[in-house]
Amino acid sequence: MKKNIFLPLFMLFVTFVNAQEIVNFTTEEGYTKSALYANENWDGSYAYPTWILDKANGTVKTATKFQKEVWIKPFKINELGDALRFRVDFSFNGTVNNVNSTLMSVGFNSAPKHNEGENNVVMVNSRTEGSLQIRDKSNAEILSPNVFVNLENSQGDQLAIEVTFTLGEKANSSKISAKLINITDGTESKLGSYTGVEKALFKAASKKGIYGMFNSLNFLKDQNISEIVISKVSMTSLTAE
Repeated sequence: MKKNIFLPLFMLFVTFVNAQEIVNFTTEEGYTKSALYANENWDGSYAYPTWILDKANGTVKTATKFQKEVWIKPFKINELGDALRFRVDFSFNGTVNNVNSTLMSVGFNSAPKHNEGENNVVMVNSRTEGSLQIRDKSNAEILSPNVFVNLENSQGDQLAIEVTFTLGEKANSSKISAKLINITDGTESKLGSYTGVEKALFKAASKKGIYGMFNSLNFLKDQNISEIVISKVSMTSLTAE
């Protein structure tokens, strides 16, 4: 029997990956010095303990709060609507408790020094309702829509956070979006966002370039976490068509 099939038509917005750069923190990539900031292309807090290279496992880790690292390779956004996506693969050594606690931040810095420039980040939080949640730069607001994964199901798992900067006409129309990924079980959160970035970051994005960054926050308070461990970072250039 012949069937007539009617397919609805949609306007599709396709994003193309132009280029991607990945760091696995291996000796083959030249990571040989103990402190991450002492290796090429990184700048961070210059006092021990800071982010330390674990050569045997190809990771960097810290047991200290408020340790910021900047990947000092500049990445540019060339056109309106194009984007950069910074991904950090991470895990926690220990148990993340069901308390309101700010664990780490991930995002973009306008300068290649950890103590210079302006940044736009998202905050990774544990919450009393039993979630691992992403909040905005101020940590006061959730993203839209709410971005979270189940905390109990994430304990001990390999996780990733993807933070995307999409260039708007102005700083106040540019967007930061983010999602959480559970690498271990293959699940992920919704993609949420907030609008508006720092003027210095907006200007640098299309001119000299901007820099991926991550920062350990007050993750030891009310927690049974001993370390934050990062196994890989990547920066992806995205073109909107």
